[in-house]
Amino acid sequence: MDLISAILLSVSLLPADSAMVSIAAPAYENPVVCQWMLSESQSSIGVGYHNRRLNRAVDYQQGTGDDYWAIGAETYLKHGTSTIWGDASYRNGHQRSVVWNETADADLLYPYLTADSVGGDLNSERYRFAGGYADCRGDWAWGASIAYDAGLYYRNVDPRPRNVTGLLAVSAGAGRRIAGSYFGALSLNYAKYKQTSDIDFVSQLGVEKIYHLTGLGNHYNRFAGVGAESYYNGDRYGLTANLYPSSGRGLALTADFSRFTFDKVLTALNKLPLASVWHNTMTLQGVWMMPGRVHDWSIGAGLEVYRRHGSENVFGDASSNVYPMIASLEMYADNAWTPSLTALWQFHPSGPGFFMSAQVTGRWLHRSEVYSTPRRRMLTNRFNLQAETLVSWPVGSRWRMTAAAGAAMYRPFGCSLRLDEAEFQNPSGLIAVEHHRYVTLSSAATDFNLRFGAQRRLSSKLELALSVRWDHESYVASIRSNTLSSSLSIVF
Repeated sequence: MDLISAILLSVSLLPADSAMVSIAAPAYENPVVCQWMLSESQSSIGVGYHNRRLNRAVDYQQGTGDDYWAIGAETYLKHGTSTIWGDASYRNGHQRSVVWNETADADLLYPYLTADSVGGDLNSERYRFAGGYADCRGDWAWGASIAYDAGLYYRNVDPRPRNVTGLLAVSAGAGRRIAGSYFGALSLNYAKYKQTSDIDFVSQLGVEKIYHLTGLGNHYNRFAGVGAESYYNGDRYGLTANLYPSSGRGLALTADFSRFTFDKVLTALNKLPLASVWHNTMTLQGVWMMPGRVHDWSIGAGLEVYRRHGSENVFGDASSNVYPMIASLEMYADNAWTPSLTALWQFHPSGPGFFMSAQVTGRWLHRSEVYSTPRRRMLTNRFNLQAETLVSWPVGSRWRMTAAAGAAMYRPFGCSLRLDEAEFQNPSGLIAVEHHRYVTLSSAATDFNLRFGAQRRLSSKLELALSVRWDHESYVASIRSNTLSSSLSIVF
């Protein structure tokens, strides 16, 4: 899954207890295939609350946690041969103690963030609307989807950023039966991203210096202290190819390719194009699904690869407040690949009775970041092993209880950080931010989670569902994180 897909999938249509469906999740990003995700209609409306707290930051630019409440609705409807799905949501909260980053969607726009050394809590609001349609007639299938995600991020004390984001994504495709229940499907997708940023200072005691980061502890020195108004403008083009059994039994293959490019522009300097990025992503997945009358089995293998390169523009002396661009230098590179293996087993006797599932996933996360001059490099390799189990059982004629537990570990190997010797021995400022991030990524970490759920049947077509989840993460240097998430929804 690429960065834009991660932002758009803020509300998931996948059933929480259906691991057999979720294991092939990348396939359902193609609207043609999405019509075979579920065999029955399902809709819900609900509210939720999320609170994550760290005793110290894992990454200073991400802060020490966040909290928000959300309300949303989603639907997946079957009508004849047609399938319609959609969702809408609103989220309100804040992110705590963010330092050296005043830009929203930092994971999408790095390394060219706007930053200062003070930071603070950030308030946020986010809206999302999405919908899709697919159909299958004879040997042909087709589908289309559209989604829009908007955000507002701000602070009421100096420095006072105001970031407004918008992301529009559309996708359309078609497929044809190849043999039996197997369909070959192809879809094209496009996304438009825009963020406008403005940092204000009200205090008469002075202003903090604004920096325009360029990666691995560097910043564009010439424009430090100016350019408090800026915007990001990006486009993504993608292609997804699938081989999928509409019966839900057999081999599912997914290949997704996309290219995302964006520019950072300083508005106050006559719309000066400061830097640009291209980001290519490839996702491959193969899943063998074997649902049965009592037991379900599934084995999957995947590979995610991306290459991100950033260029800084060089300008001559200003004339009438216009800076002529004289060169563009590719200074930053970030390349990563993640192969993975997943195995799943589910047990479900006939009827609405006992249900159990167990899933194990192993990943190798490789990432290499390089900055050209001064020469800096951060290399990390981590092995990740995750295990999850879930049990669900009926209580009386109206209740169903669910309990789930999971654990994950990260074990690093072959990691290295290249800095100047003086910077490495006495890190400060932006170098300290990168040094701390490296120490965290190159050290062992663990994660444990528990989830409890209760469902009460109100009528033959209406259920009330409550879910509570707790996560505990442990990092190097006694850094701890605790996350509590809860939701209450009506399912129909």
